[in-house]
Amino acid sequence: MVWYCRSDFPCKDCEKRYPGCHGTCPEYLAVKKQHDERKAIADKEKYTRQNLYLHKAACMEKIMRHRKPCGRSTKRRSDG
Repeated sequence: MVWYCRSDFPCKDCEKRYPGCHGTCPEYLAVKKQHDERKAIADKEKYTRQNLYLHKAACMEKIMRHRKPCGRSTKRRSDG
């Protein structure tokens, strides 16, 4: 999992900051590119973990569907 903080971006105390400067600021674009790369890796890892979990859940459902009852009879006993 990749953690980041908004303070990682150079915009917080930037003196050249103005509304809409994110599209042209080279410092911001460089940090954003690194952030996007790290996020893509984290998303891929997350997707892999989700697939493993879903596969395990599907296998458990299949096992539960096909298992035999444990020592219980499905027939009713007659009292008498």
